[in-house]
Amino acid sequence: MRAASLTTLELVNKGIGVVGGFVVAGLMPVMASLKSLYLSDNALCGATKFGEGTYDATGIKAIADALRDSASTLTSLNLADNYLADEGAKALAPAIAASTSLTTLVIHSNQIGDEGAKALAPAIAASASLTAANLLRNDFDVDAASMLLKAKQEHPTLTTLCGFKGDETRLNFSRQSLRPADAMLIAPEISVMASLTAANLLCNNLDKESATMLATVAKEKKISLCGIGLEQTSADFRGQGLEPNDSILIASDLGVRASLTKLNVRYNYNLGEEGKAAIKEADEAAIKGVRGGLTPKEAGETTTRAMRVPGVLGTRE
Repeated sequence: MRAASLTTLELVNKGIGVVGGFVVAGLMPVMASLKSLYLSDNALCGATKFGEGTYDATGIKAIADALRDSASTLTSLNLADNYLADEGAKALAPAIAASTSLTTLVIHSNQIGDEGAKALAPAIAASASLTAANLLRNDFDVDAASMLLKAKQEHPTLTTLCGFKGDETRLNFSRQSLRPADAMLIAPEISVMASLTAANLLCNNLDKESATMLATVAKEKKISLCGIGLEQTSADFRGQGLEPNDSILIASDLGVRASLTKLNVRYNYNLGEEGKAAIKEADEAAIKGVRGGLTPKEAGETTTRAMRVPGVLGTRE
């Protein structure tokens, strides 16, 4: 197939590196029909997604220049897992701002820090065509996240900074190294997702403030933050390496999952006394809340179920 007629170029995890970036950049001006370009996990800046190797942003700069300078009709660009870092993000920013065709931008997991995110924010705001972006799992702080959120709010067509379609019923972000800035991007989006019932955000790098923010949204929308289904009756989190801030998410779930009769969080030695106490308090409050809406007979039965095995830190029944 001739390059001019290609609509999709998929080079995921091919190890093309910096040199491959130059090759792709050289092809882009002659690929007049190219709509989708997938280049994730290719060490485009010399370093792997784990940071191994020598960083060199010249390849991604060449791709950015080709995107900006050519008469590109590209609609979807995926550069995830390429260790772009701040320099790579800043190189991309002018191309994003100038593009009139790009609708989807995926740059998650790229070690983009504060400077890179702050360069991307006005570029995203200026983009005429962007409808979806994914910037999760980077290294920027909550101030940079605030700038990105402001850009999204002011953009007429951009609906997500997390790569969400909007019609998801479940999300799984467990053990994905999410940070407080990620929680800031996620919280406002799940708050308007009508079909979402459960999102697993356990075992990440959240702090107390970001976990509490997510819990506030989840309680209002009756969303599980631990991946517990609407009719699920038991949840086993034994030995999961839960941290104190995970207790905030679990406590939130106890308030929105009346069907849950068994919960086991044993052997999570990092929860600490405060985390354990928060879970137990939430459990007691949830049981009390259920009893408050029941007849005396039903309330008695609920009490019996709750006390059958004492303590939420073992099994709640």
